[in-house]
Amino acid sequence: FFFFLIVWGLERRKKEKAFKKILRKEEDIMKNLKLFLMSVVAMFVAVVGVHATTIDNLPTEEFEKTPGENGVITIKLLSTTSENLEIGAGEKVILDLNGKMLSNDNTEDMPTIRVATGGELTITSTSESGYPAISRSNKIEGSGVTQPVIRNDGILTLEDGNILSTEGVSYVVDNSGNGRFTMNGGSIGVTDANIYAIKNNGIAIINGGRITTGENANYTAILNHTTGQLTITGGTFLDLTGKNISSLTTVGNGTITVTGGQFEYQDLSTGAATPQDVSEYIPDDYEVDRYGNVVEVKIYTVEVEESEYGKLTAIQTEAKEGGSITIKVEPNEGYRIVKVYYDDVEIEVDAEGNYTFLMPGKNVTVKAEFELISVNTEDDGNETDDNKGGDNNNNNNNTGATAEDKKTSDTEKTNQNQTENKPADENKTENPGTLDSIVSIVTLAITSLGTAGYSIKKFIRR
Repeated sequence: FFFFLIVWGLERRKKEKAFKKILRKEEDIMKNLKLFLMSVVAMFVAVVGVHATTIDNLPTEEFEKTPGENGVITIKLLSTTSENLEIGAGEKVILDLNGKMLSNDNTEDMPTIRVATGGELTITSTSESGYPAISRSNKIEGSGVTQPVIRNDGILTLEDGNILSTEGVSYVVDNSGNGRFTMNGGSIGVTDANIYAIKNNGIAIINGGRITTGENANYTAILNHTTGQLTITGGTFLDLTGKNISSLTTVGNGTITVTGGQFEYQDLSTGAATPQDVSEYIPDDYEVDRYGNVVEVKIYTVEVEESEYGKLTAIQTEAKEGGSITIKVEPNEGYRIVKVYYDDVEIEVDAEGNYTFLMPGKNVTVKAEFELISVNTEDDGNETDDNKGGDNNNNNNNTGATAEDKKTSDTEKTNQNQTENKPADENKTENPGTLDSIVSIVTLAITSLGTAGYSIKKFIRR
């Protein structure tokens, strides 16, 4: 009996395992079939554009359509509404949000706006009131397939208005390989964790506007993908995640060139804004300033004014603002430097005897003033220096002395040396009582004095 029970239990267990195996196979088959059908439906919806509102079937209570010149149609949003708008090939449309919101907060797996290949769309808002915006959230339940707020396969220009998402999208703006997207104003905002503000596979040009990644975001603002060509000449890029996530990322063979714009991330605890480093994307003649602005590096020139009393040499002849400039000054023999300056700014001498300053934001011409070095003579063993800083007794200021002054001074020193080196007998006057002798004595005294500053006491002694 026990043997029978054991055999029966083994057989039952064997049959149960086989049955469960069959059930698992059926479940796998159904699951795969469901995923396949959902993928087919999603592809069909994305390609065919089912339920999209075209230019020809716009609801008149929500949209006002006005034909214009050169085939351009202006569509004004009359009220906040939920629609899927498609711009077809060959259509040229100006969408005036008029301070209203166009959204797609439903479960249809479609972008809020799609610009087909060959279509053109410009987004703006003529109303100063309200909140002009285009948004999207949600996705097909369980599909795993998401759509952007705007998908561009044609030509898209953002002049004004706010493009944003809350959840359930991969990108706010998806610029495909055929697309050309230009942003001159408005804003693009990201709030969800795994969303890019812009995915670019085509040509994207950012000239202005504002791109913001919100507190919950984890991704970079712009993903420049594969063959994307991204050019940024202006606009504001603000990272509010508190994580300092780079605003720009490129993959594949995509290229990014930045020649303008402001890039900052904000510390959520203090509110302080700090510049982001985008130096890898800027040309050599551009830089990021302390406010996060990408600016062109302006180069300013340094010139020196020639002088007959010395030589000025600029070690650096050009520099950007704040660059260090060194001036070498060599006075001629018999002269010394009074000051070196540009405009009204006096330049200080450094430890090596050169003159250094920081380049201002303009071209400069450096000048120098020189003075004649004073002559020292002996009188009863004491030295006098009456010409230091100029001849004060004769009101003769030697600052900026001329070459003729120096020549005269050299001649006088030669005559003085010759007089002092004569034998004692030759310096004596034979007939001091005669008029000629007196004239000779006075002439000799004047010649000896010159500009050397002899005192009246020495004249009397002679």
